[in-house]
Amino acid sequence: MEELNIFDYDKLLENYYNEEKIINEVLMIFTNTVRSQLEELKVIMASEPIDIGKIRFIAHSIKGSAHNLTCMKLGDIAFDVQKACDEENTELIKQLLTVILPVFKETYEKIQRYLSI
Repeated sequence: MEELNIFDYDKLLENYYNEEKIINEVLMIFTNTVRSQLEELKVIMASEPIDIGKIRFIAHSIKGSAHNLTCMKLGDIAFDVQKACDEENTELIKQLLTVILPVFKETYEKIQRYLSI
């Protein structure tokens, strides 16, 4: 069950009407975009003061795309980051951002099993 929370390829296939070529392209764009967004979050977190609005924007973007592509665990953590931004809870934001990086790595590794390169 935990595996499906990371990435559910069968559900994604169903959502995209078995269009494997489109899924492959979308997943490549998704992983590249999220990797870039996470790098941007690292830069933002290293600056003073941190830009909570920018963090929220990025977290919201990751949440939506991750949930849309059945990467539920990643999307849920991004949602938690978004909520922490709404509460301006910088300590929780920092905590959650340390969690989101390994979850993305785990998600990426699972997605890689399905990408036809």
